[in-house]
Amino acid sequence: MAIKKLRVGVVGVGHIGSNHARLYAEIPSAEFTAVYDVDVARGNAIAKKFGATSARSLDEFIGMVDAASVATPTNTHYEVARSLLEMQANWRTWPRAMVSFCRLAMSNVSIQS
Repeated sequence: MAIKKLRVGVVGVGHIGSNHARLYAEIPSAEFTAVYDVDVARGNAIAKKFGATSARSLDEFIGMVDAASVATPTNTHYEVARSLLEMQANWRTWPRAMVSFCRLAMSNVSIQS
């Protein structure tokens, strides 16, 4: 049975968010699907660079992902995260998706001493 890849995305693709995008694109067991940024040109550039789609709104973005990083300015984290959770059709699956993604990401990390 094939395991379905977790669709991941990034809200806010400035300095930190573009690094999230790069890392998500490098995880073979994840599908980096979307970015959203209020700077449309920046969103388009990062999406193109890492093979994702630049969403035109948070509403569009939420339909493209199972889990997301919020990499907006710190003072907007709560507002953006709350909006994403409110838009999520079945909010009870969101925490599991996030836990699954963390496990998925950690399974791709090797610790060297």
